[in-house]
Order: sequence, then C-alpha cells, then structure tokens
Amino acid sequence: IMPDMTFDEKLAVTNIYSVAGQLGEYGGLVEDRPFRAPYHNVTKSSFFGGGMFPRPGEITLAGKGVLFLDEMTEFKPEILEGLNNKQYEAVTSTEGPCLVIAGAGSGKTKVLTHKIAYLIQEKGVKPWDILAITFTNKAANEMKERIEKLIGDAAKDLWMGTFHSICVRILRRYIDRIGYKTDFVIFDTSDQKTLIKECLKTLKVDDKIFTDRGVLSEISNGKNEMFEPKAYGVKYAGDFRKKTIAEIYELYQRRLRENNAIDFDDIINFTIKILSENPDVLDYYTEKFKYILVDEYQDTNKAQFTLVSLLASKYGNVTAVGDNDQGIYSFRGADISNILNFEI
Repeated sequence: IMPDMTFDEKLAVTNIYSVAGQLGEYGGLVEDRPFRAPYHNVTKSSFFGGGMFPRPGEITLAGKGVLFLDEMTEFKPEILEGLNNKQYEAVTSTEGPCLVIAGAGSGKTKVLTHKIAYLIQEKGVKPWDILAITFTNKAANEMKERIEKLIGDAAKDLWMGTFHSICVRILRRYIDRIGYKTDFVIFDTSDQKTLIKECLKTLKVDDKIFTDRGVLSEISNGKNEMFEPKAYGVKYAGDFRKKTIAEIYELYQRRLRENNAIDFDDIINFTIKILSENPDVLDYYTEKFKYILVDEYQDTNKAQFTLVSLLASKYGNVTAVGDNDQGIYSFRGADISNILNFEI
C-alpha cells in the first residue's frame, strides 16, 4: 500500500481476492470487479505459500499471495482511463479556476465529461451541485449521454444546459423580484418584429430608414453589452441614429413588460439583475453551484462572462474549456478577451 493512497484506495487494494489463478500478471479482482494492470498501475504479481514475509513494495493477503506494486506509480480510478497527461491534469485539478485551451479534435469535451464524472464518483460531489454550461442543446444532450455512460443515472441530476436554459430555470423561480410574473412568455423573432413595428409606428419613425430587423440587431447588441435603454441613450447621446434606437429600445422594453414577456437577450441580463440585486438569491446559487464548467468559453460575451463570475463568486471552482482560434459567435457579441484574460 503506497503512502500517498487515500483510505478508499487502500481499502480497494485490501479487498483484492488474491487466490492462485485469480490474480495474474495483468489483472485481478477489486471488490469483485475485474481490473487490468494498465488501469490501476499494478505492475507484477506472484504467489507464495503462507508464512512469507513481505518485501518492500509488496502486500500479503491472508497468506495466499503477494501483490507487487511499483512504488513510482499511483492508484488511478477507472474514470481516468485513457486520458493523456494534460487531460489527466485538467480533470484532477478540481479546486480553483482551470482554463483548458486546445484545438479542435483534441479532446476538450472529454476533459469536461470525465471531470464531471471524476467530481461525482471520486470526490463525492453531489451532481446537483455541479453546473455545466454549453452553447447548444445538442451539445448538452450529447455531453450528458457521455457522462451517463461513465457514472450511470447520477448524471440525470446535473444542472446542465445552455446559458439560456439554465437562466430560464432561475427566472421561473425568481423573476417576480423584478416585477414580472413567473408565467412569463419568451418572444421569438416573429413576435419581436411585430412589436418593433408597433413601436416604430407609435414613435412615428420611418421604417424604411429604421427597419425592424436593423433595430432589433442594434437592441440585441446593446443588451449583449448589458446596456439598459437609458444607459444606451447616454452612451450614444451624440449619435442621431443611436439616439433614435434608444427611444425605440425604451418603448420596446415597456411593451414587453406590459405583455409579461421577455426576449432571448433579456434571459441572461434579467438573471444577472436578479442575482445582483437580491443577496439571498445570489447566496443560494453560489452555495449550490460549488463547481462550474463552461464549454466553448471563447464564445462567451460580456453578459455570459458576468453571469459565470457571479455564480462562481463564492467557491471559484470554474473550469473553462475553449479554443482561442475557434470563436464563432462574434456576431452575438462574443468577446475573445474572456478567454485570453481568464481570471475568476
């Protein structure tokens, strides 16, 4: 038994059934489950009769055999099988901020899935205390399936999804803190265009100069930069077009509220507003999410970065995975500096 083994690792070793024919050079039984030497770093085994005294680096088991362990190796759980050195380092570095930058096809998603499995299976973290964020629902579903293959049904209790789906869960519980009802609706693009056209008509703005699509794009950019209507107007006070956009933006938000509705860009900003203005809500989620993992971190914008920073403000255990050469959401305000200046 190696000096640096944990109690569970020592227990696993002492549960080996070392009966001749069961324990060979490449494997044996640990807690009735077969294992192979490459997985657990068992290097050699031999069998002797009872009464033998162990030599350094050996374990005797009920006088039935001696298991040789290489003192230069360490016990590795099966969850770490198949990881290269850098992946292993990223997976087992669980405390504090961890940034993983790697190119396409290098196993970034594998790091995330195995790290989540490692936290649950080896570190004893409850799955509902882990928040895993992806950029698409497809990616979230695929990741959850891969984790289920590693640890089984425990994966179903993870908080895993896109930034927006995670925030909607929070809003359904706490949006009343900012004056909305919890049965709010989320306007799609068609609803938004209809509402913008009404605002243009009310304000008597020329819809040939200010098209519904163009106005929505400007408002969305403002929201991604976390500008509310008044702040947007102040920032662009000297720009006639932007000043007009600010007026439309203000009326648009008012009409949304009258309909107990929000749009796609409001989802994250309203969550940030609730967390920032309600210490009890912030305390609940910062205590809950002891570990946060973010995929495709290079695609985060200012609002998404702010959300992660808020949620990680208590424990700071954030793993961000990305590729600084692979950003694809710059049109949504993605800021590559979030990954280049990573710090929690």
